[in-house]
Amino acid sequence: MVSDLLLGGDLRYHIQQEIVFSEESVVLFVAEIALALDYLQTHKIIHRDIKPDNILLDEEECEILCNFL
Repeated sequence: MVSDLLLGGDLRYHIQQEIVFSEESVVLFVAEIALALDYLQTHKIIHRDIKPDNILLDEEECEILCNFL
């Protein structure tokens, strides 16, 4: 499997480091994840393991949902 290089780490890492996100960033995170889940549901795809470890951030703090079963 090949994927993009994401230098932002996963969301779990940021939570453990107690990195504070702005309210605007959190709203954007939730909206992007909701859009990803809506897309998956529209295409009848089930993730079944959504957790901070499986949400990767790029350098611009955009989320990538990963580790599909």
